[in-house]
Amino acid sequence: MTPAAIIADLRQAGIILFLAVNDTLKFRAQSGAMNDQAMAMIKEHKESIISWLKSDPCLRLLTNDEKSAISQTFENFRNQHGHALVAAGWDRHSVFLGLHPPDATTVGEVHGLIYMLMDGGWVEQITQKALYLRNADGSREAWLRSGCFVGDPYLRELESTTLKSEVNHG
Repeated sequence: MTPAAIIADLRQAGIILFLAVNDTLKFRAQSGAMNDQAMAMIKEHKESIISWLKSDPCLRLLTNDEKSAISQTFENFRNQHGHALVAAGWDRHSVFLGLHPPDATTVGEVHGLIYMLMDGGWVEQITQKALYLRNADGSREAWLRSGCFVGDPYLRELESTTLKSEVNHG
């Protein structure tokens, strides 16, 4: 069984494995989830699990401080731009469903938009087809209605074709 499969199976059983700061394998579990069988599986595959967790930074658990900062960023985004998204024809519930930080436990579960806003970026414009963003370094991105992010130069290409009716940002 691969480390990824073990971690996925344990997660489904209510057990989340993670690495502490010193690369010690730790877990969080729902009451009663950590049984002898789960513990034996973890012990048997401990080294491969640790190696696999170290190879993917998106699997790192969020700290309470990070969760708080992420939640605050999400609330600010929702409060500042929720009405504009609806006015532009976006389904507010589907937009915010993918951005619900209280459900996130690992770095990889947090939407890229939230990280971009936390890093000093801002929403430049909301249109029917895209949410245009400016990163702190001045580069541009767009979160398309389909749910994907695009940046320059592909964004410029889309603006000259698919997004042609949208306001151009130069």
